[in-house]
Amino acid sequence: MRWYDLFAYTYDLQLEALYRPWRTELVEAAALAPGMRVVDLGCGTGQDFDLLVQAVGPEGSVVGLDASSGMLGRARRRIARAGWGNVEVRQVDLTGPWPEDLADVDAVVAAMVLSALPADGWEAAMRRAWGALRPGGRFALLDAHAETRTLQTRMVEWIAQADLDRAVWEPLEGLAPDFRLTVTGASPSAFGGRLVVATGTRPVPGGGS
Repeated sequence: MRWYDLFAYTYDLQLEALYRPWRTELVEAAALAPGMRVVDLGCGTGQDFDLLVQAVGPEGSVVGLDASSGMLGRARRRIARAGWGNVEVRQVDLTGPWPEDLADVDAVVAAMVLSALPADGWEAAMRRAWGALRPGGRFALLDAHAETRTLQTRMVEWIAQADLDRAVWEPLEGLAPDFRLTVTGASPSAFGGRLVVATGTRPVPGGGS
């Protein structure tokens, strides 16, 4: 996390505009509605927050989880500048236990985080987040995947401390009957691989709504 604490100083300047269209696509795919409670898994500096707040409205709430104190410091300043009273952030080891009070949430979004978690912990982190969804709750992820490795792939992996070989949507495919994978229109050369959005809804027991 020390690397991300340092990376936080330039993260928004380097990447906010670059990823903005695809973060918008992610939040739209999450199918949020006013009043929902949504968790931003690996929220970083809070680049998703304004989109999430707009989607859930003042009666909804957003909880950002991240392990980096540097990233969360920037996220808290973003919250203060915007004056959001329904957004909070917490420092959490994403590969560790899930916060007990974050159960039965309406949605979890994960933007560019699952490829950056440790190899021995990312899938468990994803499954814990899935388990925190209420029946009918929705999981949506945005991430990069390199089918062909290039110099840009290696640069992105070094900068983000990520593994772009990882097909992070595969666990979701096995969990969600309505799983959907969409390849975005992003240029692979800009991101080290193709950007994908994957979504799935936690089944309702008995098939009800």
